[in-house]
Amino acid sequence: MAIEGTKALKTVRNEAQAQELINEGWLLLGLFDRQDGTDQYVEYHLGFPKKPRKVKPVYFCQNGCDRMAKVEFQ
Repeated sequence: MAIEGTKALKTVRNEAQAQELINEGWLLLGLFDRQDGTDQYVEYHLGFPKKPRKVKPVYFCQNGCDRMAKVEFQ
């Protein structure tokens, strides 16, 4: 999604929060592995499009690629 087509950007650190936003029409733009001292977590970067569009599901590697997680779009 081009920046011109983006209405808002948001970053969350929780898979459930990311899924809730995706269910509301946000698009997953990227996943980033972060470390803050001894804490390690994933940041989910999402964008809300100016014009809603239909998007295919995305699969991403989770837990060191032990399993694939499906990002669901409605």
